[in-house]
Amino acid sequence: INKGKFKIQNIEENVISKFPPPPFTTSLLQQDAFYKFRYASKYTMRLAQSLYEKGLITYHRTDSFNLSSKFVFGAKDYIEKEFGKEYALEKPRGFRTKSKGAQEAHEAIRPTYLNGLKKIKTVKGLTANHKKLYQLIFNRAVASQMKEASAKITKIYIKSDNDYEFLSENQLLLFDGFLKLLNPKFVEKAKNIIFAKEGSEINLKNLENEEKDTNPPPRYTEGSLIKILEEKGIGRPSTYAPIISLIQTRGYVGKDGGYLVPSGLGKSVSDFLSGKFTKIFNIDYTAQMEEELDKIAAGESKIVKVLKDFYQPFEIELKSTKKDDSLLEITEESEKDCPKCGKPLNTRFSKFGKFLACTGYPDCKYTESIKNYVKNKKCTECGGGVVTKYSKKGLRFFGCENFPKCKFTEFSFFKLKNA
Repeated sequence: INKGKFKIQNIEENVISKFPPPPFTTSLLQQDAFYKFRYASKYTMRLAQSLYEKGLITYHRTDSFNLSSKFVFGAKDYIEKEFGKEYALEKPRGFRTKSKGAQEAHEAIRPTYLNGLKKIKTVKGLTANHKKLYQLIFNRAVASQMKEASAKITKIYIKSDNDYEFLSENQLLLFDGFLKLLNPKFVEKAKNIIFAKEGSEINLKNLENEEKDTNPPPRYTEGSLIKILEEKGIGRPSTYAPIISLIQTRGYVGKDGGYLVPSGLGKSVSDFLSGKFTKIFNIDYTAQMEEELDKIAAGESKIVKVLKDFYQPFEIELKSTKKDDSLLEITEESEKDCPKCGKPLNTRFSKFGKFLACTGYPDCKYTESIKNYVKNKKCTECGGGVVTKYSKKGLRFFGCENFPKCKFTEFSFFKLKNA
């Protein structure tokens, strides 16, 4: 390749339109807040609840893309004033939901005031995180009623005299449209004009060889798990955050760099229940039950029949499982060895959480607490690592790993206390 001479063989140009995304539903808000700010779904809903109670946004538990006529016509006036008439639509834009079993009982999540960005500065009791989430909701709702963007996609096909072929692509924004509000950084990047002619010779500046592996699919994050729950029709807008919070509180999954990782407890309980209650723990069962409940509400199904169809086979499985007296083995291997006898340490569970215990029990009764270190954080008293701890009431705080020699504690990253 380095020895070859290169020419532009062909140039293809195509103008495409980019349309804005729909306004937020509960699911989309939780996903976007996680991807942009790393907010947990439960925390996002707490912030949204506060914004709703202060009258700044509409109801935040919804699966609808619908917007009121009052808002869309108000948004048109706002867009013309802030961005110019060329950015406003002649007619309001609507969106259709693809969510299974969407009930669409409420509007999409939107600001209640189109001067909300100014008004929010005067509202008391709002943190910086409240304002970031509000800005996200405001921009998304307004952008949904802005003109689509248009871009010119240029594909340049390059060939060498020794028959090596390459492709170069460039994207040039012709009209930024909704991107002016929703993604101004992309607008700045997509301004490069390419000057190229078919048949012209070009020079090779450098050649890089990069090796890539085929990686397995990534683990779920809170955002991607909510997305799959919605796609499979599992749960409702009001239950996504509690589901994800509960599986972490119960210790079925933990977090590693933002990814949800199943624990030994979670795997064992899941395998046991799905083996014993095959119907209930089928991935389609919850979605089917949601549909049946909707039919009952609409008067299309009889409640007694639906309950009988569920309970009669469930009762048989339940009686059979009650007779099963086998022990449920829950183990998680660790990379540590017992300092007393040298045997491997395994993760065990108690009502206080996880701990490490020697596999040589009962001959060796060594145990060790699991320390969850806070990254890039050192004790201000002795320089040791800072670990996450929990009080008897379940409140989280941070303490030195060298306790009880060092009694440093920190109840937040901003207010420091010494025990």
